[in-house]
Amino acid sequence: MNNPVLKREFITSLRTKRAVALALVFLGVLAGLVMLMWPAEGVFSLAAQNSHKLFIILSMGFLALVSLCAPSFTAVSITVEKERETYDLLYDTMLRPDEIVLGKLVSGVGFVMLLIFASAPMMGACYVLGGVTFGEILKVYLLVTAAAVFFGLMGLYCSARMRNSYRSLITCYILIIAIGGATWVPSVILGQWAESVHFIHLIRGLSPFAAMTSVVYPAMFAGEHPVQPGTFGQFADGMWVFLILAGSGGVVLLAQTLSVVAHPPQPKKRKDTVLIEDQKQLKTRKLKFPFYLIDPRKRKRMISPLFNVIAVKEMRCKAFGRAEWLLRSFFISFGLSLVMAFLPLTQMSFIGIDTIVFTCVSIPLAIIILLSPVLTATAVTGERESGIFDMLRATLVSPWKLIMGKMQVAWFFTALLIISTLPTFFVLAYVSSSPQDMEYISKGLNLVRPFNFQFGEGWAALSQVKPDFFWGMGAAFGVVVMAMLFATSLGTCASAFCRNSSTATAIAYGVLMFFAVGTLVPYFISDNLPGWLVTFFLSLNPFAAAAKAVSNIAFPDQPPGLWIQHIWITAAGAIFLAGAAMGKVWLMMKPQE
Repeated sequence: MNNPVLKREFITSLRTKRAVALALVFLGVLAGLVMLMWPAEGVFSLAAQNSHKLFIILSMGFLALVSLCAPSFTAVSITVEKERETYDLLYDTMLRPDEIVLGKLVSGVGFVMLLIFASAPMMGACYVLGGVTFGEILKVYLLVTAAAVFFGLMGLYCSARMRNSYRSLITCYILIIAIGGATWVPSVILGQWAESVHFIHLIRGLSPFAAMTSVVYPAMFAGEHPVQPGTFGQFADGMWVFLILAGSGGVVLLAQTLSVVAHPPQPKKRKDTVLIEDQKQLKTRKLKFPFYLIDPRKRKRMISPLFNVIAVKEMRCKAFGRAEWLLRSFFISFGLSLVMAFLPLTQMSFIGIDTIVFTCVSIPLAIIILLSPVLTATAVTGERESGIFDMLRATLVSPWKLIMGKMQVAWFFTALLIISTLPTFFVLAYVSSSPQDMEYISKGLNLVRPFNFQFGEGWAALSQVKPDFFWGMGAAFGVVVMAMLFATSLGTCASAFCRNSSTATAIAYGVLMFFAVGTLVPYFISDNLPGWLVTFFLSLNPFAAAAKAVSNIAFPDQPPGLWIQHIWITAAGAIFLAGAAMGKVWLMMKPQE
């Protein structure tokens, strides 16, 4: 606690009213859940069942909260110093590199971990109600702590390597998505084919969510991917794979971060603009199609009044706003969605329609929830931290143009990713259609079969498909689009009301976790709640709304129009958040009296 960096950032942040309010809200929600679960007549049998369900939801929620929020603080801890031009001053102090790194790490991860450990009374209530052992609770906190430290070190390493917060956040969360979600892909798309391949189990075990599943719900792996007890397969389906990764990976990341911080930063030489005069080089550049046609460099004309200058500036300057990154992300997402959408269809009899529907719904929604806050949480705070916001106040840029320009870039990027996941919507409608529709659709696929183009027969078959087929696909697509608008508006609003990017990112992810995970809790303890309240919370959940739009099997006790309520609620929320962000920016851009 004598670390100066720790005192300056961690202890100071705990003394703010915002930290106290956040802790009170967090603990208030947990206390309310305890009161709802507690049996009024002293009958603990049913309460134990609800207790175990709630224990699973809370454990996964805590892990998701730590995995998404903790890196948001460490991924900008050093880049903020670089952007404020105070990083060089750290080398004029008596601080050692290890003091700087450990101070930044603890201050970034500490507050989130305090909230998680403050949930101990809630976990104790689950233990008292039954259905949960004390060893399981200890394993949950062990995994959450390991994930917080590992992902915090990952964010700190990205922050030490990158020169600005935007690239550091994007890079860090791409790595987190790869470890936490992409490692599940082989076992999901291969299904029963993967049950005897221990290497696929080992890849999935690298994910912290797989490790948590093995603790709170081990029957899931035992039922879907059985392995021989006492063999290497059993080890691969346990929690030790991730703990070994977190331990060894954390040591490597810490050593690399210390190595970077130990060397003073060197000024980067600015590259001179070079005109291409050699015909060979010019031909090579033109062959880079289509990047050459939409490359913003070498542009001579002024920006048209029809375009938003803030959006154009973001597209030209941001790393993931450039055409190369946009097109590469589109094709990568399109290829992955094709694989993840159509391979499970070959094993429908083994994994079930419900699993396919949930997988196809989760792909686009997970992309939106994981990437949208990173794209928009630095919209206003990034300008304030770099000292450019005061310059914007001296220009003719209005708050409307500033907010809309920032959101347009995020919409453009996420819209491309949503379009790339269109195969998943086709599969959603396909598995929820009638057998007769499936026959017509299969005949209509002659339109795309190579060397067998039968356009007339294909169109004739597709014309006989019932409109409900396309209606369900369009409804799921509408839920995903509204989730995109809501998530980007939430990140922009958080950025407008917060003073730094890390806090804005953490708040945006916290609210999204409530909508994606927290709104499912009332459904699992529905015995103690009125039906209308459970329906209301489910109407806030994008996963439940999208699943209900394409399948009547999902949430059978809920009304079929659940997705319509979700669209109206998220539309109103997106408009309110965007308006609040514009109002706050308008107040900040007003002339000082």
